[in-house]
Amino acid sequence: MASDFYGWREKRGSKTGFFHLEYIDNRWWLIDPEGNVFLSLGINHVKPELLARDYNRAHSEKKYGPLPRPFSVEAFKQTKGWQVWLNTLLDDFQAWGFNTLGGLSAADARLQELPYTICLYFCDICHWTPVPQVHFPDVFSPEFENHCDELARKRCGPLAQDSRLVGYFFIDCPILTRESAHRKSGNLYWDMVRGQTPTWPDSIKSLKGYHPGKRIYVDLMRKRYSDISSFNRIYSTNCESFESLYQRDMSEAKPTESARAEEDDEVLLGLILERYYQVTRDAVKRHDPYHLILGDRYNGNIGIPQVAIAAMRPYVDVLSVQYYGFFDQQKEDLIRWHRNSGKPILLCDSSFSVPDENMPNPFGPHMESQKARAQAYEDYAQAVFSLSYVVGWHHCGYIDQWSVAQGPRQHSGIKDVWESPYKPLIQAMKQVNGNIYHIAAGEKKI
Repeated sequence: MASDFYGWREKRGSKTGFFHLEYIDNRWWLIDPEGNVFLSLGINHVKPELLARDYNRAHSEKKYGPLPRPFSVEAFKQTKGWQVWLNTLLDDFQAWGFNTLGGLSAADARLQELPYTICLYFCDICHWTPVPQVHFPDVFSPEFENHCDELARKRCGPLAQDSRLVGYFFIDCPILTRESAHRKSGNLYWDMVRGQTPTWPDSIKSLKGYHPGKRIYVDLMRKRYSDISSFNRIYSTNCESFESLYQRDMSEAKPTESARAEEDDEVLLGLILERYYQVTRDAVKRHDPYHLILGDRYNGNIGIPQVAIAAMRPYVDVLSVQYYGFFDQQKEDLIRWHRNSGKPILLCDSSFSVPDENMPNPFGPHMESQKARAQAYEDYAQAVFSLSYVVGWHHCGYIDQWSVAQGPRQHSGIKDVWESPYKPLIQAMKQVNGNIYHIAAGEKKI
């Protein structure tokens, strides 16, 4: 029997009034505010603007009435259709066995009845961010601390007492490695189309002057090289002293020993990320000491750098990862990431899809039919929740998106663009989601 917060009454943890984590009976669990164990079954991209695309606006207006032009959530909230949308959303979640409003959803769409998550973008380095908008801040600067504190004050302070909030995600698929910064083409299976961006170490090294981040970089080079001639030999530079690095854009250097330069960048990235996680965590906790830090939503399909896992470990409560694929392809990674982080894992974004004439290239493994897609959902959910450290899976997404702004990718929904659910899929969801606690407890297989 489910609790008021959709937790499982048959197994108990501590009642704190907020969602938290506990290790009970050899398994990690989320615990709901009433003290019942909870596994987060979420849906992402729950956004009413998907009702107002060129291809489905007329159909949507038959149900919701006239939709604002141009569409905005604030304008939609002033119409009678808003409450119809909220009622539809709650009915779907309850009928299909989901219990969490997942990431990348409209915050205004959350319901009083549903647990939910919030995304906090402390910097613009998501893998889908257009290149001109990508900005790697100097995390060592007072300006970054002030920015994070102000964002947390505005977003987290008003939510501090909200018992339905599970926790805060940070960046969605952050650009952390040189691989993830490279130009993406439309042929890639797991990523968006965009131009090449710099990396965070490159951004810090490019600073000219006595910026806080550049000081960290110069001090690091002093420690890693016995003298400036050793540094010059690796980087093909003619610097007179380490002091002269302050006035040079070191991101433009052409190393002769790429392996050593990559090691330097990795160490610098570790310092950057440790500072980033410390500052962001502290900002949130100053204004909301009660809710979970769900952290960055790492892109598992290009891997999670060990330096990121090491940096997040003291500051983040769970390891959140977007990871599209089949369980057999992911299992060893999940085992390693859990072992290295010591954290429970929240699978925060993935799904299986079926291409058609309107969505020829959707995210996720491509299945041959909706029946096969339903079977894939069942197999995957049963496998991942059998792992003792997986505390949730958030499905992408709610309504089909025939087009996205970042390129020729589409998102598959549980419903098509006219809000008709895919029947084989929802039948599988009802069956699996309704038994998920027994599966996680090792008591049942579908």
